[in-house]
Amino acid sequence: MSENPTGAPVPLPSPMRYLTHDEYSTAIWYAIKAGAALEDNDVESRVIAPAALASLGLFAPPDSEVGVGDPDPSQCTALSLRWDIGSVDPAYIGKWDQCSRDPGHGTTDHVRDIDYVRWSDGEPGSVPARPADTETA
Repeated sequence: MSENPTGAPVPLPSPMRYLTHDEYSTAIWYAIKAGAALEDNDVESRVIAPAALASLGLFAPPDSEVGVGDPDPSQCTALSLRWDIGSVDPAYIGKWDQCSRDPGHGTTDHVRDIDYVRWSDGEPGSVPARPADTETA
Protein backbone atom coordinates (compact mmCIF):
# COMPACT_ATOMS: atom_id res chain seq x y z
CA MET A 1 0.00 0.00 0.00
CA SER A 2 1.06 3.54 -0.66
CA GLU A 3 2.16 5.85 2.13
CA ASN A 4 -0.34 8.32 0.66
CA PRO A 5 -3.67 6.55 1.36
CA THR A 6 -6.71 6.71 -0.88
CA GLY A 7 -9.13 9.41 0.24
CA ALA A 8 -12.70 8.88 1.33
CA PRO A 9 -15.17 8.40 -1.53
CA VAL A 10 -18.11 10.76 -1.98
CA PRO A 11 -21.19 9.18 -0.38
CA LEU A 12 -23.60 7.22 -2.55
CA PRO A 13 -27.34 7.95 -2.61
CA SER A 14 -29.10 6.34 0.35
CA PRO A 15 -29.58 3.43 1.08
CA MET A 16 -26.45 2.46 -0.87
CA ARG A 17 -23.15 2.46 0.99
CA TYR A 18 -19.55 1.35 0.90
CA LEU A 19 -18.67 -1.71 2.95
CA THR A 20 -15.85 -1.58 5.45
CA HIS A 21 -12.84 -3.76 4.72
CA ASP A 22 -13.97 -6.21 7.41
CA GLU A 23 -17.51 -6.43 6.01
CA TYR A 24 -16.19 -6.95 2.51
CA SER A 25 -13.68 -9.61 3.60
CA THR A 26 -16.44 -11.45 5.48
CA ALA A 27 -18.74 -11.38 2.44
CA ILE A 28 -15.98 -12.74 0.20
CA TRP A 29 -15.14 -15.45 2.76
CA TYR A 30 -18.78 -16.60 2.81
CA ALA A 31 -18.96 -16.52 -0.99
CA ILE A 32 -15.83 -18.66 -1.23
CA LYS A 33 -17.25 -21.14 1.28
CA ALA A 34 -20.56 -21.25 -0.61
CA GLY A 35 -18.70 -21.73 -3.88
CA ALA A 36 -16.69 -24.57 -2.38
CA ALA A 37 -19.91 -26.26 -1.29
CA LEU A 38 -21.07 -26.06 -4.90
CA GLU A 39 -17.67 -27.27 -6.13
CA ASP A 40 -17.03 -23.90 -7.81
CA ASN A 41 -13.62 -22.36 -7.59
CA ASP A 42 -12.38 -19.42 -5.56
CA VAL A 43 -12.05 -17.12 -8.60
CA GLU A 44 -15.71 -17.51 -9.60
CA SER A 45 -16.80 -16.70 -6.04
CA ARG A 46 -14.67 -13.55 -6.04
CA VAL A 47 -16.47 -12.40 -9.21
CA ILE A 48 -19.98 -13.38 -8.13
CA ALA A 49 -19.86 -11.94 -4.59
CA PRO A 50 -19.16 -8.31 -5.59
CA ALA A 51 -21.95 -8.43 -8.19
CA ALA A 52 -24.39 -9.84 -5.64
CA LEU A 53 -23.42 -7.19 -3.09
CA ALA A 54 -23.76 -4.42 -5.71
CA SER A 55 -27.29 -5.61 -6.47
CA LEU A 56 -28.07 -4.79 -2.83
CA GLY A 57 -26.43 -1.36 -3.08
CA LEU A 58 -23.33 -2.47 -1.14
CA PHE A 59 -19.93 -1.77 -2.68
CA ALA A 60 -16.32 -2.67 -2.01
CA PRO A 61 -14.05 0.10 -0.72
CA PRO A 62 -11.91 1.69 -3.47
CA ASP A 63 -8.63 0.24 -2.23
CA SER A 64 -9.92 -3.34 -2.11
CA GLU A 65 -9.15 -6.19 -4.48
CA VAL A 66 -12.28 -5.34 -6.49
CA GLY A 67 -11.33 -1.70 -6.43
CA VAL A 68 -8.08 -0.59 -7.93
CA GLY A 69 -6.00 -1.63 -4.97
CA ASP A 70 -3.20 0.91 -4.74
CA PRO A 71 -3.76 3.32 -7.66
CA ASP A 72 -1.06 3.48 -10.35
CA PRO A 73 1.02 6.57 -9.47
CA SER A 74 1.95 7.12 -13.14
CA GLN A 75 -1.67 8.18 -13.73
CA CYS A 76 -4.02 10.58 -11.96
CA THR A 77 -5.15 8.77 -8.81
CA ALA A 78 -8.79 9.96 -8.96
CA LEU A 79 -11.25 7.05 -8.82
CA SER A 80 -14.87 6.41 -9.79
CA LEU A 81 -17.25 3.63 -8.82
CA ARG A 82 -19.65 2.22 -11.41
CA TRP A 83 -22.71 2.17 -9.16
CA ASP A 84 -25.69 3.41 -11.18
CA ILE A 85 -27.57 0.30 -12.30
CA GLY A 86 -29.59 2.39 -14.76
CA SER A 87 -26.58 3.59 -16.73
CA VAL A 88 -23.90 0.91 -16.30
CA ASP A 89 -23.54 -2.42 -18.08
CA PRO A 90 -24.35 -5.07 -15.42
CA ALA A 91 -20.99 -6.74 -16.09
CA TYR A 92 -19.24 -3.64 -14.71
CA ILE A 93 -21.47 -2.69 -11.79
CA GLY A 94 -19.45 -2.29 -8.61
CA LYS A 95 -16.12 -1.86 -10.41
CA TRP A 96 -13.76 1.02 -9.66
CA ASP A 97 -11.97 2.99 -12.40
CA GLN A 98 -8.81 5.07 -12.18
CA CYS A 99 -8.37 8.24 -14.24
CA SER A 100 -6.10 7.66 -17.25
CA ARG A 101 -4.82 11.22 -17.43
CA ASP A 102 -1.39 12.33 -16.23
CA PRO A 103 -0.95 13.06 -12.51
CA GLY A 104 -1.78 16.67 -11.71
CA HIS A 105 -3.65 17.25 -14.99
CA GLY A 106 -5.15 20.35 -13.42
CA THR A 107 -8.88 19.70 -13.64
CA THR A 108 -11.53 17.97 -11.54
CA ASP A 109 -12.88 16.20 -14.63
CA HIS A 110 -11.56 12.68 -15.14
CA VAL A 111 -11.67 9.96 -17.79
CA ARG A 112 -10.72 6.33 -18.14
CA ASP A 113 -9.55 6.00 -21.74
CA ILE A 114 -10.06 2.25 -22.14
CA ASP A 115 -13.84 2.45 -22.26
CA TYR A 116 -14.26 6.21 -22.08
CA VAL A 117 -15.78 6.44 -18.62
CA ARG A 118 -16.06 10.10 -17.51
CA TRP A 119 -16.68 11.63 -14.07
CA SER A 120 -15.99 14.72 -11.98
CA ASP A 121 -14.84 15.13 -8.39
CA GLY A 122 -17.79 15.47 -6.03
CA GLU A 123 -20.08 13.07 -7.88
CA PRO A 124 -21.42 10.12 -5.87
CA GLY A 125 -18.95 7.27 -6.04
CA SER A 126 -15.94 9.46 -6.85
CA VAL A 127 -12.66 9.80 -4.98
CA PRO A 128 -10.56 12.87 -5.81
CA ALA A 129 -6.89 12.50 -6.71
CA ARG A 130 -4.51 12.10 -3.81
CA PRO A 131 -3.12 15.41 -2.55
CA ALA A 132 0.43 14.56 -3.64
CA ASP A 133 -0.95 13.90 -7.14
CA THR A 134 -2.61 17.32 -7.41
CA GLU A 135 0.47 19.18 -6.13
CA THR A 136 2.35 18.45 -9.35
CA ALA A 137 -0.06 20.51 -11.47
